[in-house]
Formats: sequence, C-alpha cells, structure tokens
Amino acid sequence: MRTSQTVIRIVLVIAFGLLVLQTGFAQSKERRARPLLWQNPENISTRNLFYGPGSAELAPVGPFRFVEEDKSGESPKFEVRDARGDVWTIKLGSEAQAETVPTRLVWAVGYFAEEAYYFDEVRVAGLPRLSRGREYVSGDSVRGARFEPKRPLMKRGATWDWRDNPFDDTQELSGLKVLMILLNNFDARVLEI
Repeated sequence: MRTSQTVIRIVLVIAFGLLVLQTGFAQSKERRARPLLWQNPENISTRNLFYGPGSAELAPVGPFRFVEEDKSGESPKFEVRDARGDVWTIKLGSEAQAETVPTRLVWAVGYFAEEAYYFDEVRVAGLPRLSRGREYVSGDSVRGARFEPKRPLMKRGATWDWRDNPFDDTQELSGLKVLMILLNNFDARVLEI
C-alpha cells in the first residue's frame, strides 16, 4: 500500500510540474489547427477519479447480454448490450485489470483518455464458450471485466504511435511519456525519451 501511495505522489508532483511549465498550443493559427493531446484540467481536486472521463450516468448498467466475441488484439474481448441498450466491449485479462487506474490518472492531469469502467465480477446472459479468456469465466459470471463503450456518435480519432505522431517535440507528449514510464505502461517499452 505504501508503494502505491508513493507512486501516486510522484505522478502528482510530476503532473503539477508539467502544468506549471505548460505554455499551450494557441499561439498561432497554424498551431491551433493541431490536434490536442492535453488541456489544462484547471482544479484537479474537482475531478472524479472513480469515474474518470466517464460518469455514474454513463456507466454500464446490468443485466448484460452477450452480443459477439471480438478476436482482435492480444487480450480476450467480447461485446455485450446493457439494460439501456448500450453496447460495450468487455476486455479480460491482466491488461484489462491494470489499465483503468492509469487512464484515470492521466485524465486527472489533463490528458484525453477513453471512458472505461472496471468490475470485479459481472453476469452475462447468453455467454457462449469463448475462444480466449475462459479462465475468467465461470458459467455466466465473468471476473475482472473492463468495459469500454461503443457509442453510435463516438468517433475514433486518427491512430498514431509514439514515434510518428502530430505531437512530436511537444511538452505534452514528453509529459505523457514520463507518465507512461512511471505507471509502467506496457507500451512504454518503445519510448525514446
């Protein structure tokens, strides 16, 4: 417990330093056209770290019904429909369990982050035998589920990577790299700081 508190303090100190050093993008018309990676979060103490960029009103609501399995990527995933009719991608495995907290921390200091919710256990009606992730399933119960929404009006931005992106040589990208290393993000293995 003490180690996690120390890590959180280090992250917050670095985040504060980044906020103090931040100069912003809006100096010229050319820079205003650039996509945003970070914005000043103003009063960080008002941010809700339990829900992060989401909210209680947007969170998934059971009961959940299986839609289809998603066999892309490294982690086991499948889609469900919740009681409101919203479709969610559920990711299972160690990556899913570890990514919700870092998402909230980077969001808290001003980086844009995807909405995600974590549940220790959920029940999913109509769940077939999955091709991956069966070790997280017992009957219709699923353990360690990270929910990400698939909202009809939500559009994904352009894909970019650490070495080829529109944020090259910015304080914002440098700050994000530092956060990724402090949070021990698996993707940080490719960073060149």
